[in-house]
Amino acid sequence: MTRSLGDIVFLVLDAWQHRWAIDSESVISVLRRDDWHGAAPLDLGARLGLGAPEAADERIIVVRGPGDAEVPLRAPGRLVLRQLPADAVRPLPAGVRSPTNRELILGVVLAKNERGMLLLDPLGLAPGVQPVQGDAS
Repeated sequence: MTRSLGDIVFLVLDAWQHRWAIDSESVISVLRRDDWHGAAPLDLGARLGLGAPEAADERIIVVRGPGDAEVPLRAPGRLVLRQLPADAVRPLPAGVRSPTNRELILGVVLAKNERGMLLLDPLGLAPGVQPVQGDAS
């Protein structure tokens, strides 16, 4: 898949009844669960507050984290690559962003003839990075 000027290639995960996108430039590798022999991968469903995987075909997505650290993520579901225009990415509204904490979700991807996707932040998914918690007030 060639990348044209103004396009972004996303790795798209179809799981938990949603589509999740990661900029492919942040992805180091994708492996079958049985082929992963490194540190215990981070459970993407638990990190996002979505619970146990819904599919048996689990993959390990290794993304570039803080300081170029390799962060392995457990991810169920179907994976595909999508090349979409950069202007399809919309940031989260200011009212739901935290000025002090990293977000798990950077924005949404809304492109013609595509289901919407939530754009994940690999830096926010890394271990030790605290996600923004909802305000109970």
